[in-house]
Amino acid sequence: MEVTFNIYDLITASVFILNIFVAGIFFVRNFKISLTHKFISFILLLLLIRTFSIHLFLSKEILNFPHFLFLSHLVSRIGLPLIFLMLVFEVNQRKFKWYDTLHVIPVLLFLINFWGLYTKTASEKLDLINKMYNEGFECIWSEASFLTDNIIFLLRVTFFCGYLVAMGVILFVSKKGIKLSNSLKDFFTALLLYLFLNLISIVLSDVFYLFNENSVFETNIIEFITTFLMLAYFFFIPTFMYDPYFTKEKLINQVQITTQFKSATYNHLEKIEQYFNLHRSYLNPDYTITQLEREIKIPARQISKAIKLIRNQNFNQFLNEYRINYLVQHVSVETALKTNFQDLAFQVGFNSVNNFYAHFKNYVGCTPKTYFDNQKKAAIIEE
Repeated sequence: MEVTFNIYDLITASVFILNIFVAGIFFVRNFKISLTHKFISFILLLLLIRTFSIHLFLSKEILNFPHFLFLSHLVSRIGLPLIFLMLVFEVNQRKFKWYDTLHVIPVLLFLINFWGLYTKTASEKLDLINKMYNEGFECIWSEASFLTDNIIFLLRVTFFCGYLVAMGVILFVSKKGIKLSNSLKDFFTALLLYLFLNLISIVLSDVFYLFNENSVFETNIIEFITTFLMLAYFFFIPTFMYDPYFTKEKLINQVQITTQFKSATYNHLEKIEQYFNLHRSYLNPDYTITQLEREIKIPARQISKAIKLIRNQNFNQFLNEYRINYLVQHVSVETALKTNFQDLAFQVGFNSVNNFYAHFKNYVGCTPKTYFDNQKKAAIIEE
């Protein structure tokens, strides 16, 4: 095959570097904040793999790295259910359920059915790539192990389109109030648009094949453009990529920035403490920083930074301290000793009794039973 449009080597490599930049900044700044941020970091990693494969296709370097063809092939199969579940967990504020594992089934079917593709030698994969350049993407699907062409087509359509429609309904059609911060909603919207445009590119690949044998090239150009636009858009999502305190206006006076930053940080923590004292949201075992963000209208990034800067704690440590304080201040000694400690732990917001014991001992200096026994003895002596 002839190498054409060498300019793509530079352009696509630049987009790949941009993807590294986006994923790196987000990982360093946000990975530890919550489980959702860990999910997003993993999604950005999958996107990084996809971006690299697009670069390999357009620069024709895929011939030197044939294994990436099939690694890229799995990215959407893994990423789609992950994105969908993350959206469901965020909107409904619920934890992982056993039936969520059903979303793994299509991924496993694809993996098992096309296992022969992944285990081929480099030369065999190279032959398949050459065949794909001549016959289009569709030739990959003819390499099935045990599923028929009709079942594979049905799986592809229901898998991709089903998740796309479901996420669109949740974000834009559902009459329930979407329980997402603005930055998260913008993130999901960008991903949804990206998936939709890539679905169009898949459809167009068949159209391109009717007029040009090299449909793979045109399809990857579309995917390259949509990937670039999405990565660029991430810089415009508030609190997603960067610290909102550092704006051009505040950079005029660095001393003023520091003063305003500290003042805002203390104000944020004061607002959090007032809200907790009034509503006692920390008693909910499933309470997350995203819920607090929505309730007090302060970005999760700023909440986390205020707690870390002033209290030298992460969000979970901050919550657990409030839970322990509530237990020792508002639960009577008689109630505590009569109640099963596992039930007591759940009542004050802990998901497990082991976690409860560990944090109680770390904060109070002894086990809950020892503490309440001592409180009971002290009360008897005073009488």
